Amino acid sequence: ADWVRAFGEFKFPQAAAFKTGTVQVEAARGIRFEDCAFLHTGATGLVLRRGSKDCAAERCEFSDLGAGGVRIGDGYDYRAGDGLTSGCTVRNCLIEKGGRFEPAGVGVLICHARGSRIADNTIEDLYYSGISLGWGWSFKQTACENVIENNDIDRVGQKVLSDLGGIYTLSRQAGTVL
Repeated sequence: ADWVRAFGEFKFPQAAAFKTGTVQVEAARGIRFEDCAFLHTGATGLVLRRGSKDCAAERCEFSDLGAGGVRIGDGYDYRAGDGLTSGCTVRNCLIEKGGRFEPAGVGVLICHARGSRIADNTIEDLYYSGISLGWGWSFKQTACENVIENNDIDRVGQKVLSDLGGIYTLSRQAGTVL
């Protein structure tokens, strides 16, 4: 998952939301990553894409990342049919040193997804947000019924980017608990 920036290419889209993953899962059920290491990559560590259901990353290390740690769902709305990502978990993980090539990389990014649980993680040393959930700048619901709890988030932004947060939310999110 090496990635080299083309000469003169310095675009940083919000949350590096369209960056590929070192490992990408699409339309999968019940895939689990336990005690894994996603290290020294030019991309996002793990991407759980369109239609993935009940997948998890537990006790994993994500470090020295070109973009973000984990992305759940996509920047596109797949609510019609079976395309919405749902029921995914990121728990007891270390997510650190992200955004080294794409500074807008997020520790955990939830786009169009429902029922995710992000809990008990250590997220640190990023140039943008620790956790970002929701997608789009409207009153339309994009992420819902997600639970974000008991995460230790430290050293985000670091005077590299702005408009960020330890936890950053966008759009309506019915049933989401922070």
